[in-house]
Amino acid sequence: MLTVHARTASQKSSEPPDWKWISRVKREVGIPVVGNGGVVNGKTASEMLEIADGAMIASAAIGNPFIFREILRYLKTGKEKEITRVERISAFSDYLKLASKYDVVDISRIKFLGGNFLRGFEGASKARQELMGLKSFENINSFVKNINILIS
Repeated sequence: MLTVHARTASQKSSEPPDWKWISRVKREVGIPVVGNGGVVNGKTASEMLEIADGAMIASAAIGNPFIFREILRYLKTGKEKEITRVERISAFSDYLKLASKYDVVDISRIKFLGGNFLRGFEGASKARQELMGLKSFENINSFVKNINILIS
């Protein structure tokens, strides 16, 4: 099996991937090819599976543990499902519990990932702004516990 990334090392993730290279490699080799780059939801995963034997998800999974469930749902139904505010906040809370358990102390990293959890719902921008001003793990944990009150 071979994984092919659709961007060069010098390209930034904001540049669109060039999937033609995945298709080209797939035609030339006699082994399964997994495509990587630009797979961000069910629709793009489905499109990748049209040209490759598998789809690799990388940066799109950072702060979005729902992506795999979203992709499976799309592949079964052809429909995307919006992740609710409650699901997102609950997942962020679970992440904080794991961070505490495994002594993850990088506050900037926790805020970065937390900012990714806090997207796609009314009040999310306000919540992210509040999160970015916090200075300690304890403050972040308290913020997440009280977030529904803070953004109402």
